[in-house]
Amino acid sequence: MMSHFARRWLPSLFGLFLASFLCSQGAAPVRAADPVEELRKALPVKRWHLDKPSPQVVAARRQELTKLIENLANIGDLRRALGLQDWKRSAEQLTPEVFREMDVELRKQIGDRLVKGLRRVIDGGDANSKLAAANLIAEMGPTVQSLTPGDKAGFARGLTPEVLLLVKDKDLGVRQEGLRALGSIFAKPEDAVPVFRATLKSDAVGPRRLAADGLAQLVRVAAHLQQRPGETTRPVEATRADVFAALKQVIPACSAGFHDEDPEVRHLCLGALQVSTKALGDLIPDGAGKDEFPTGALTDEQRADIQRWHQDLSAELKAVEPVAKALQAQSKSLAQALDDPDVHVKLAAMQALESIGNARIRLRRRVLSVPLIKGEGDGGNRALLAQLDTLESFVKNHLDDISKYLTHQDVRLRRGAVEFLEIIEDAATPATPLLAASLNDPDRFVRWSAVRALGAIPLDKATVALPNLAKLMSDPDLSVRKAAAEALEFMGPAASAAVPEIASAVSVGDSEARIAAMFALQSIGAEHGKAAVPNLIDALGHEDHRVRKAAAETLGRFGPAALLAVPALRRALGDEDAGVRAAASDAILSILPPR
Repeated sequence: MMSHFARRWLPSLFGLFLASFLCSQGAAPVRAADPVEELRKALPVKRWHLDKPSPQVVAARRQELTKLIENLANIGDLRRALGLQDWKRSAEQLTPEVFREMDVELRKQIGDRLVKGLRRVIDGGDANSKLAAANLIAEMGPTVQSLTPGDKAGFARGLTPEVLLLVKDKDLGVRQEGLRALGSIFAKPEDAVPVFRATLKSDAVGPRRLAADGLAQLVRVAAHLQQRPGETTRPVEATRADVFAALKQVIPACSAGFHDEDPEVRHLCLGALQVSTKALGDLIPDGAGKDEFPTGALTDEQRADIQRWHQDLSAELKAVEPVAKALQAQSKSLAQALDDPDVHVKLAAMQALESIGNARIRLRRRVLSVPLIKGEGDGGNRALLAQLDTLESFVKNHLDDISKYLTHQDVRLRRGAVEFLEIIEDAATPATPLLAASLNDPDRFVRWSAVRALGAIPLDKATVALPNLAKLMSDPDLSVRKAAAEALEFMGPAASAAVPEIASAVSVGDSEARIAAMFALQSIGAEHGKAAVPNLIDALGHEDHRVRKAAAETLGRFGPAALLAVPALRRALGDEDAGVRAAASDAILSILPPR
């Protein structure tokens, strides 16, 4: 039997032996406490201290946080501590003001220490330290809240002077990382753009590339930081005015790299222009819906409402005006870029032009969607809209510089050219013969875009494409067939010569294309479309009820000219689908009106 001594002491001796064994086997030492994590744990305020915190509680929290802040030993710790999400913000309403003020004060101490530490590195550090400092600022970007309550520009913008020193450093790598940081910290455009422009004119190829991308990044950051409807408040935010300010500075600066000896610099500068014009388009609200305005006689209240719309449009156009003027000044440079020896630069120029066209369309639709009040006008909005046409000069002087690529052997260039011509709508009218020829292009996307582009051209000019449009009714691609049918529908009776091809399209292929062909026949009318009646009768037996219904509706639109279809329509009165039965009834009553 085990003695009393053994029962009492053997477990303890075993524990000592086990501990000694683990140590001899190299057991992991206890990890040192992370000062930033310790600070994060101490920041939340206890629930029972939220109502009426006593002076003792306030003093104890300050003492604890101050001590933890003193433990932040290096720049990395300070950066991480500054970005903690647990700091009480000045706008938080559920936390007592004394705690909010305390956190703002203590956080400012951390920020000031961080700035001083970075300055010491930038003023006296070696190239590796400066490179690390520049990288730290670039990675921080516009994500850390400012030290000043109510300041939405972010902490990193305050580091602009330090970044400008990095950009001027003698070490190439430091300069490049400084340029990357300058584009990312939501710097003021008037501070950053001159630096990028100067770099594009004088530095090595690496910094020039980063300067070109920095121009685009300035706009990307400002556009991204805008608060969208329904979003919660962000620690760093940009306003519409901030984005417009960036665009006014960036767009003229882009051309500094359009003729650079390095094709990548040229490509990136054109990309910056494309990013800028996309941001401009995003700033323009959608046009007003037709149901937003009354028809007929206006009441005084309705009249005042329309006048307010025009006043708002005037303010919007004034904001857009300097940006539109800057884009107009790029017309010649963009035409020259289309002749660049590098295909990627050509494509970038086309993409920039397409983006300009998108912004132009949005602005036109915005202004023209608001009706005029007879005898009162619109305060000059439509006249100003014409003056701000960002593509008028390009279309007038350089349209051939892009439309010539419709016949280029490189399909990417053909696609880029036809996309631009589609986006400028009726302004592409001079290119109609080339667009008509593009309907035979071996690339289905080119054919599809050419059809869509022709759909916006005045009817008397677009009919030159009718033979090729008719051929597309048997195109192997469904999207192309549908687009061709829609274009023929738009032409109406002017497309009567295409009835044989349209009739054939009623009898073959996917349901969507068949239905689109029937809509085209309806638009062409009974006088010319009646030749398709046998095809429509066959379609009444199609397996898809949508096709049967469309066939019955089309026969009904033809009226007495579709007399041959009455027996088939009578059989359709027993169709399993209610929509088909109703359409057949309507059609018979249209074909056989009462005597």
